[in-house]
Amino acid sequence: MFSFFSKNKKVIGLDITEDRIRYVEVLIKGDKKSIISYGEERVANVEPRNALMSTLSGIKRKRKVLNAVVSLPADIVRFENVSIYNTDSLEVFDAINFKLVEENRLSSKEAVLFYEKSAHSEKQTTYNVAVSSPENIAFFKSVFKNSDINILRFVSRKEALVKSCIKEGNLIPAMIVNAEVSFTDFVIFDSFNQTKEVNLNVPKENIPEVLKELYLDFYKKNNQKIGYIFACGSLVKEPSFINYLGTHTRLPVEEADVFVNLNLEKGEIPTITKEESFSYAVALGLALS
Repeated sequence: MFSFFSKNKKVIGLDITEDRIRYVEVLIKGDKKSIISYGEERVANVEPRNALMSTLSGIKRKRKVLNAVVSLPADIVRFENVSIYNTDSLEVFDAINFKLVEENRLSSKEAVLFYEKSAHSEKQTTYNVAVSSPENIAFFKSVFKNSDINILRFVSRKEALVKSCIKEGNLIPAMIVNAEVSFTDFVIFDSFNQTKEVNLNVPKENIPEVLKELYLDFYKKNNQKIGYIFACGSLVKEPSFINYLGTHTRLPVEEADVFVNLNLEKGEIPTITKEESFSYAVALGLALS
């Protein structure tokens, strides 16, 4: 089901949550990246497997795309970095499992959904590993197989948001606040340290408090300020939301430019409007991953 290589340069990013799927379809030709289509489909409140499978099948029929990069809710799939010695005699999958169990990062109720190489040295190879419960893994494998969608990668919401909102080559620490109605992703990007992610089910009125706590915590640990705070998500479409965050935190919060890595030509207008783009930061980042 999982394919790592494809000659097809058309990829769709699927930002999946419990009640909806947002998608962005991108055509990649060299350095040129173009948005072909985007949209949101609601997942019916019926039997979960059939509802999700029906929604995915509908997107495939509508868009006629085969290859997808997928993000699943943070409370369902988490990501771990696992380093394996190149001299290890075990198969990669078995070595990853052994390492996770050895370091108490994999419980008896969890299993590996997906892994890919992220770094390599003379002594070790590091893998980005998606972990979930065996029940969830069986569920999603069945859904995607029957939807006839080829999954290129599973990607964390953190990685997707960095891909869409942080300019490639940026070295300045930044924070992304992806504010949705029922949850908020807080991502701290630091090119010299591991990028951190916090996913919380917090009401709108508590977002400034969490944002400020994360900002101060980063400063205390690194003796360095976060240079940029970018806000995206459906709440950013509210005219007063950016001012609300700035007023309550006294921090320089600004709207995220989710097109920053599209390499748009001068005067070129993206298919997605600026107002709509805030809701599609994750889906676009997935397609660009």
